[in-house]
Parts: sequence; C-alpha cells; structure tokens
Amino acid sequence: MTPKRPSRGLIAQIDSEIRELDRERARLAAARAALARKRPRRLSQDEVADYLGEHPGSTYIEIADGLRSTPRNIAAHPEFAVDRIAPDEIGGLTEAVTEAGFLRTLPCHMAEQGGMDGFYAARLIRSG
Repeated sequence: MTPKRPSRGLIAQIDSEIRELDRERARLAAARAALARKRPRRLSQDEVADYLGEHPGSTYIEIADGLRSTPRNIAAHPEFAVDRIAPDEIGGLTEAVTEAGFLRTLPCHMAEQGGMDGFYAARLIRSG
C-alpha cells in the first residue's frame, strides 16, 4: 500500500508557515545585532576576577557599576577630590580600606563576630 500524498492546499499551508518562520528568524537576528551594537565595553576577565575577589556573589551589573561609578563621578565633578580614609579612622579594620582610600566592607569581614553587611563609602571634599 502506497502512502497517501498530501493535498496541494496542505503543502501550500506548510510552505506559508515556513516562510513566516524565516521572516521571524530574520527579525530576531536583526534585533540581536542591534542589541550587540548598544552594549558597553566588556570588562576583562582580570577586572571581573579582582572585583569578585573583593565582592563575592556580585552580579555582572553590580561589578560593572562598582568598577566605573566612583572614578567616573569624581571625574565628572572636578570641584570634588577624594579625601582618603585611613584604617585608624575606622577602628583598625585595615582590610576594609581600599588602595584608593575608599571604605568597602564585605560579609566576610569580622567573620569571627558573625560577619557584617557589605558597604561602600568614598569621602569627598570640595576642592575649589
């Protein structure tokens, strides 16, 4: 027994659906390409690794914001300058003071006392 051939109407319907899927695929490819052009500079693996070392569990958005925010904000406002925070000003918690003189606490700090909340502060002074 030979299989029954599909009707011309069914073949035309299938062809129409395939063309519609091809149009949708092309539309999605164009949208993906447009999004790729709008993406900001990608962070290097070293930048992300360094940040995650200090901020375990951070999302990519938090990492990008953290790496760019304070220096960018200071550069945009030349009337302010960083007034470096010294470890002796915060009770000697030296690991909470960054090389740039900012205060950054992490949940791993003071672990023997139960840890602490993550916190970030930059002390700025009006320079002009």
